Amino acid sequence: TRTANLRAFFTYLEDEGRIERSPWRKRAMVKLDKPLPRAMTLEDLDAWIDALEAASVFDRAALLLLLRSGIRIGELMRVRVEDVNMEEMSIKLYVGEKNRLGRIVYFTKDALGAIEEWMKERMRMGVDSVYLFAKKKGVLSYSGFRFISAKQLERAGLQGKYNLHSLRHTYATLLVNAGMEIQYLQRLMGHDSIQTTLRYAVLDEREAHEEYHRVIEKIERRTRKHD
Repeated sequence: TRTANLRAFFTYLEDEGRIERSPWRKRAMVKLDKPLPRAMTLEDLDAWIDALEAASVFDRAALLLLLRSGIRIGELMRVRVEDVNMEEMSIKLYVGEKNRLGRIVYFTKDALGAIEEWMKERMRMGVDSVYLFAKKKGVLSYSGFRFISAKQLERAGLQGKYNLHSLRHTYATLLVNAGMEIQYLQRLMGHDSIQTTLRYAVLDEREAHEEYHRVIEKIERRTRKHD
């Protein structure tokens, strides 16, 4: 709105002959940061994980890995079986469109168990693909992953509250709130700029602000009782 007003003002000055040429002849585009998807609350996360027990082996492995490793959907689709180190519970991610350098990410024991179950199911189904999350017809599409995520959110009673990208942002928010230093989170997330990673620190500050006021209200109530 402000740039539109400035453009109109300089156009007026040019029309009136007060300036020779408006510096705003070319439209100025302002690039705004995209808002972060909402991270799950701990209560909602527990409900989501509980509901995941009833999901298929494939769905459980894919969604748990997204949550526990923080990788992007496109990266998940490109993970090859040979990229996964089951002993170290890590995955080697190679160059992608959003991260110029490869990186290693890690996952937890519950994700390890889910991946092992999916590997057994893959073998039983006769899936012949280098990619970890491929079925007989090939790697599941982005819309396919979005569908299984929506199905799982509905089962947990969280439909409309979160989306597929919320898993990556929940991962980052949990690590920030647990005290992980930003430079390490940047490397795990595959962010080119630490400024992108710092956006998660804002979420942490907001939670700290809310927690402070919640606690201080309790203190004030107790003080009033004693008065």
